Amino acid sequence: MENRIKLNDGSFRDPCNRVYELQEPNAKNIRLIRGLDKKSLDNYRKLSETDFYAAFVQKKMVVISEEITSDKINKDLIEKWDGFIEHNKISFISYPYEWTFSMLKDAALLHLDLLESS
Repeated sequence: MENRIKLNDGSFRDPCNRVYELQEPNAKNIRLIRGLDKKSLDNYRKLSETDFYAAFVQKKMVVISEEITSDKINKDLIEKWDGFIEHNKISFISYPYEWTFSMLKDAALLHLDLLESS
Protein backbone atom coordinates (compact mmCIF):
# COMPACT_ATOMS: atom_id res chain seq x y z
CA MET A 1 0.00 0.00 0.00
CA GLU A 2 1.38 3.39 -1.00
CA ASN A 3 1.62 6.50 1.18
CA ARG A 4 -1.25 8.91 0.71
CA ILE A 5 -0.12 12.46 0.18
CA LYS A 6 -2.16 15.57 -0.51
CA LEU A 7 -1.44 19.26 -0.84
CA ASN A 8 -2.29 21.19 2.33
CA ASP A 9 -5.23 23.51 1.62
CA GLY A 10 -3.38 26.55 2.99
CA SER A 11 -0.26 26.03 0.90
CA PHE A 12 -0.57 27.81 -2.42
CA ARG A 13 0.99 31.27 -2.32
CA ASP A 14 4.74 30.68 -2.33
CA PRO A 15 5.98 29.07 -5.57
CA CYS A 16 9.29 28.11 -3.88
CA ASN A 17 7.73 25.50 -1.59
CA ARG A 18 4.54 23.62 -0.78
CA VAL A 19 3.25 21.83 2.31
CA TYR A 20 1.86 18.32 1.95
CA GLU A 21 0.04 16.04 4.36
CA LEU A 22 1.50 12.55 4.29
CA GLN A 23 -0.36 9.56 5.71
CA GLU A 24 1.56 6.32 5.76
CA PRO A 25 -0.25 2.98 5.52
CA ASN A 26 -1.60 1.81 8.89
CA ALA A 27 -0.62 5.11 10.54
CA LYS A 28 -3.17 7.29 12.29
CA ASN A 29 -1.15 10.47 12.41
CA ILE A 30 -0.54 12.74 9.44
CA ARG A 31 2.97 14.07 8.85
CA LEU A 32 3.56 17.60 7.53
CA ILE A 33 6.13 17.59 4.74
CA ARG A 34 7.37 20.69 2.91
CA GLY A 35 8.85 20.39 -0.56
CA LEU A 36 11.53 23.02 -1.22
CA ASP A 37 13.26 24.37 -4.30
CA LYS A 38 17.08 24.56 -4.32
CA LYS A 39 17.37 28.13 -3.00
CA SER A 40 14.88 27.51 -0.18
CA LEU A 41 16.59 24.24 0.76
CA ASP A 42 19.99 25.98 0.88
CA ASN A 43 18.50 28.75 3.05
CA TYR A 44 16.97 26.19 5.41
CA ARG A 45 20.27 24.33 5.73
CA LYS A 46 22.13 27.55 6.56
CA LEU A 47 19.47 28.55 9.11
CA SER A 48 19.39 25.14 10.78
CA GLU A 49 23.14 25.32 11.42
CA THR A 50 22.96 28.61 13.35
CA ASP A 51 23.15 28.85 17.12
CA PHE A 52 20.28 31.30 17.34
CA TYR A 53 17.94 28.91 15.51
CA ALA A 54 18.89 26.04 17.82
CA ALA A 55 18.26 28.27 20.83
CA PHE A 56 14.79 29.26 19.63
CA VAL A 57 13.93 25.63 18.84
CA GLN A 58 15.08 24.58 22.32
CA LYS A 59 12.89 27.31 23.88
CA LYS A 60 9.98 26.06 21.72
CA MET A 61 9.62 29.49 20.14
CA VAL A 62 9.74 28.13 16.57
CA VAL A 63 8.30 24.94 15.15
CA ILE A 64 10.74 22.04 15.11
CA SER A 65 11.61 21.12 11.53
CA GLU A 66 14.18 18.74 10.11
CA GLU A 67 15.37 17.70 6.70
CA ILE A 68 14.20 14.25 5.66
CA THR A 69 15.14 11.80 2.94
CA SER A 70 12.76 11.27 0.07
CA ASP A 71 12.36 7.50 0.55
CA LYS A 72 8.78 7.87 1.85
CA ILE A 73 7.74 10.55 -0.62
CA ASN A 74 5.82 9.76 -3.80
CA LYS A 75 8.02 9.75 -6.90
CA ASP A 76 6.05 12.50 -8.67
CA LEU A 77 6.79 14.87 -5.77
CA ILE A 78 10.48 13.97 -5.69
CA GLU A 79 10.78 15.23 -9.25
CA LYS A 80 9.15 18.59 -8.36
CA TRP A 81 11.36 19.53 -5.40
CA ASP A 82 15.06 19.61 -4.52
CA GLY A 83 14.51 18.52 -0.92
CA PHE A 84 12.03 18.04 1.89
CA ILE A 85 11.66 19.05 5.52
CA GLU A 86 9.20 17.72 8.06
CA HIS A 87 7.52 20.02 10.56
CA ASN A 88 6.22 19.01 13.97
CA LYS A 89 2.47 19.52 14.06
CA ILE A 90 0.98 22.26 16.19
CA SER A 91 -1.80 20.75 18.29
CA PHE A 92 -4.03 23.83 18.29
CA ILE A 93 -4.01 26.30 15.42
CA SER A 94 -5.32 29.81 15.88
CA TYR A 95 -5.20 32.88 13.66
CA PRO A 96 -4.16 36.47 14.42
CA TYR A 97 -7.67 37.81 13.87
CA GLU A 98 -8.76 35.62 16.83
CA TRP A 99 -6.06 36.91 19.19
CA THR A 100 -6.28 39.38 22.04
CA PHE A 101 -4.04 42.44 22.12
CA SER A 102 -1.63 40.75 24.54
CA MET A 103 -1.30 37.74 22.20
CA LEU A 104 -0.57 40.04 19.25
CA LYS A 105 2.00 41.88 21.36
CA ASP A 106 3.71 38.60 22.32
CA ALA A 107 3.85 37.58 18.65
CA ALA A 108 5.34 40.94 17.66
CA LEU A 109 7.95 40.70 20.42
CA LEU A 110 8.88 37.18 19.29
CA HIS A 111 9.41 38.46 15.75
CA LEU A 112 11.62 41.25 17.05
CA ASP A 113 13.61 38.76 19.17
CA LEU A 114 14.12 36.54 16.13
CA LEU A 115 15.26 39.45 13.98
CA GLU A 116 17.56 40.83 16.64
CA SER A 117 19.11 37.42 17.33
CA SER A 118 19.70 36.62 13.69
